[in-house]
Amino acid sequence: MDYTNRRDLLLCQRSNQKFSRLDVVVRWSFLNSIGTDDYMMFRNLYEKMQLMRTGHNNHIKGIPWVEEFLLLNSSFHDKGYIDDYPLIVNADKHLINSSHRTALCLFHKIDDIPYTICDEWEKYLQKTGSKTKTYFDYGLDWFEQNNFNASELSLIRLKKLTLFQDLNMFFYVFLWPPAHKHYSDIK
Repeated sequence: MDYTNRRDLLLCQRSNQKFSRLDVVVRWSFLNSIGTDDYMMFRNLYEKMQLMRTGHNNHIKGIPWVEEFLLLNSSFHDKGYIDDYPLIVNADKHLINSSHRTALCLFHKIDDIPYTICDEWEKYLQKTGSKTKTYFDYGLDWFEQNNFNASELSLIRLKKLTLFQDLNMFFYVFLWPPAHKHYSDIK
C-alpha cells in the first residue's frame, strides 16, 4: 500500500487529455452543501448521477445511496480515513473504485490517502449490476449523454473549477505584448 495526496490524486484522473472524474466533483459538491440552502439541489444532483450511473437508487446494502454516503461521511468525520480500505487505482493512479472515499478525502482535506494498485483492473469494467460501468468516462460527455441539463452542467463545471482552485491545480502564464501575434499558437 502506498499513499498520495489530494492534488496528485486528482491530477491522475484524466482520460483522452481531459479530466474524467466529474462524478467525484458532484460527490464533493454534495458534501460541501450539507447545512446550506443549496443542500437539496446538490442532493438531487448526486441522486440523479447515482441513478444514471447504476440504474437504481440503493447501495448494494439496500440503503439509499445518499444515506450510505452520509454514513460514510460520518465515519470519516469521527475516525478519519481507515487505512484498511485503500483507494483502488490502476498503475497510473486513475481510480478504478473508491470515488466516494476520494470525495470524502477532498472534503475532509485528508492528504495521506492510502491506495493500492489493481493490476487486473480491466475485469472491473464489466457490467455487474450497474447501468454504466466505466471508470474513465465520467467527464462532461458522460453527463451530457445522461440527460443532465445546461444548468446542471454549468454547476458541475463551476464546482470543478472551485475544487481545482482550492487545490492550486492551475498555473499561470504571462504573455508579454511582443508575443501577441502568437497567442493562439501558444494557447
